[in-house]
Amino acid sequence: MSLRLTSARPVRGQQTRFGGLKCDCARHDHQQSVQRPKQPNETIRCLLDWQSMVFKHASREITLGPDQFFQLANFLGQLVCWSQRILETNIELCVFCRNNNEPFEVYTAHKTKDRSGRVTCPILRQFVCPVCGGTGDRAHTIRYCPKLRTQSTLTCASPGRGSSINSPLRLSSQLVEAGLLDPGTCCVSNT
Repeated sequence: MSLRLTSARPVRGQQTRFGGLKCDCARHDHQQSVQRPKQPNETIRCLLDWQSMVFKHASREITLGPDQFFQLANFLGQLVCWSQRILETNIELCVFCRNNNEPFEVYTAHKTKDRSGRVTCPILRQFVCPVCGGTGDRAHTIRYCPKLRTQSTLTCASPGRGSSINSPLRLSSQLVEAGLLDPGTCCVSNT
């Protein structure tokens, strides 16, 4: 977690190295979503390590190159995301809109559902589930489709092999029919 002296070159997918020093917490892949640190102390330690590095650079004790500044910018971007999430802990907000990158003003203007479980998000209410047709008060994304959940639960719980009603084959064919699964990419056979 802390800065350590190393002479190795950066390796993609491993700990980030900068200026002969490495900081485990500076690790961040651009293709992946921002991940929360495992422990708050890790973030604080890493922040202090970066602060030390910047002060040493400013006093000309060490020189940071473009890669190091890029890694610092990535860490600061993560810090902004974490800070935003901490500030949002006591705010009523729409998780659906937040996860779909709507502006802060949009996702804090409403909640996803009311106390009765009815969907109140105007964007989600307009969505029609391609599997079961759920919309409005009962709107949901495919991930939360009760029809798929029920069938996958029954598939796992069904005794014997190749149950005709609850088989993974039936579930796959329903996804193909709904246009959610490419028939060429799944192994569907009737053997």
